[in-house]
Amino acid sequence: MRLLRIGLAALMLALGASAPLGQVAPVPVPVPAPAPADSTSGPVIRFPIDGAAPELDPHRARANDSFRALSLLYDTLYVWAPATDKLPAHVKPLLAEDWPAVSEDGLTLTIKLRKGVKFHNHRCFGKERTRDLTARDVVDSLKRAVVCGEDGMGWLMYGLIDGLDDYAAKARNNLDYGANDTAVAGLTAADDLTVVIKTTRPFAAICSMLAHPGFSILPREAINGDIGKLSERALGTGPYRLQAFALQALVIFKRFEGYWGEKPYYARVVWSLLRYWEQYTRDFSAGTISEIQIYPRYHDQVVIDGKLAGDLAESGGVLHNTIEHGYYFVAFNMEDKVWGARDADGRKLRRAVSMALDRAACIESAGQDPRWHAAQGGVLPDGTVFNDSAGQPAYGKQDLDAAKKVLAETKYKGGIDPDTGKALTLELMSTDVPLYNAVTSALRGALSALGMRLSVRYVKGNDYRDKLHETEQQAVIGGWFLDYPDPVNFLQLFHSRNSRKNLEFQNIARYNNPDFDKAHDEYTSLPPSAANLPRMRELVVTMTRLLAEDQPTIALTHEKHCHVRSGKIEWPAAAPQSHSDLRYVQEKQ
Repeated sequence: MRLLRIGLAALMLALGASAPLGQVAPVPVPVPAPAPADSTSGPVIRFPIDGAAPELDPHRARANDSFRALSLLYDTLYVWAPATDKLPAHVKPLLAEDWPAVSEDGLTLTIKLRKGVKFHNHRCFGKERTRDLTARDVVDSLKRAVVCGEDGMGWLMYGLIDGLDDYAAKARNNLDYGANDTAVAGLTAADDLTVVIKTTRPFAAICSMLAHPGFSILPREAINGDIGKLSERALGTGPYRLQAFALQALVIFKRFEGYWGEKPYYARVVWSLLRYWEQYTRDFSAGTISEIQIYPRYHDQVVIDGKLAGDLAESGGVLHNTIEHGYYFVAFNMEDKVWGARDADGRKLRRAVSMALDRAACIESAGQDPRWHAAQGGVLPDGTVFNDSAGQPAYGKQDLDAAKKVLAETKYKGGIDPDTGKALTLELMSTDVPLYNAVTSALRGALSALGMRLSVRYVKGNDYRDKLHETEQQAVIGGWFLDYPDPVNFLQLFHSRNSRKNLEFQNIARYNNPDFDKAHDEYTSLPPSAANLPRMRELVVTMTRLLAEDQPTIALTHEKHCHVRSGKIEWPAAAPQSHSDLRYVQEKQ
């Protein structure tokens, strides 16, 4: 692999960037000669570095922009493909030859790897400069991802693979982030092309998880050898290799001619530093970058009456509005005999409070712009596969009159507890941050309108997450933002096995519905093949309907985002959190 290292000052001159006001322009230095033309010459797609350059260590990345870049450098066992006329966004095998062979008890998954997959060229492989992917690389990479844990996305696999958590905890304690031969019972290489994964519970949905760039596959030589810092270098099997890197200023990927799979359309993918909004709009209008985010403070300059205006419109820009891939919610303690009852009275009590809550007041009280924040209406976050299914129930509807009618159908008429003759009180645990304070205020107003009261216990922010699994309060505030588009990433928050466990994906509502668990367990027993998608859709509809009926949470608010994309490019219909969309982009014919 030939990595072009570029001086920052030279780079800024090459990009035509001027010094910010009040700063001295960088001193000119010689610019490296351009690389000679080769078989990868061709179309180039460019993006701005927005705040920080992509993190190139796949096991330590946390940002969506980094994941989009990593999906080009590295391959994963599986990958998210865009929606088609016949299929929604879906998972398909990538480095894996096919779906896993699953044991009768559902706990052992055997994955066969593709033959002849080559790593990018590098001197660490000796005179051959490359070698074939092996099952050992998969084992080493997955072990390292979980050792890195919450520094990256390895935490997604916590509690899932036999012995891996214990191995990772000891490795972290010893500051051992390298590849080694320490055995992990649940993660082995049966032969050069066979990986065996033993899970702690049936979980075929691991295929969807392993499609995340946070589980990219590296060779042991890259992890342990002299390749240098993985955050600045890269050595994978992906359709692109790293050609140039200048810290926080320029990243260039070059099409890998030895790629085993379908060659990408673009010869190069470039991220470059832009310092000012004027540079963003100028370069987009000139066609030198293909996508920019429109920040709220600049929105009205370029969008008029909901339509793109000015140079951005004249250059063929297309508005791309998206909803945040998650939302905040109030979770009732479903173990509480009053507020968590799953009988008709309990369900209607929770539904009445949800319908009485003024989410617009939450947004205003938190100091948020209503143009960029909105009430969450459905059970599933936007971007989740199957959230467009017919029959997905409304969940966050506000209607105070209807709320009062629903409450009047319960034994808690007028908000009075018939056992005490006094107003019902909801005990809430919260922490002192603007949004949570706004939710607390809106919740107090909703309860008051129904004749009830709110009592709040405040916990320090640093302790809040740790208290969620042990508190006996009747409600808490939380939220979830998708890590990958599979509905299981969200629906796991309601499985009874995740209740009262200090996990990132803990069931803070302590929801326990055997019918939900049954549907969830069947869903996670099905590899996400095209043949299984119809049944998986049915199970998702079942689970969301059960949640809507039981109302274990009150959906609150989500954010909205706005981008401008080049109208000359065919952007794939990819799920927002698939992170693999750049594999499929091409110019319109």
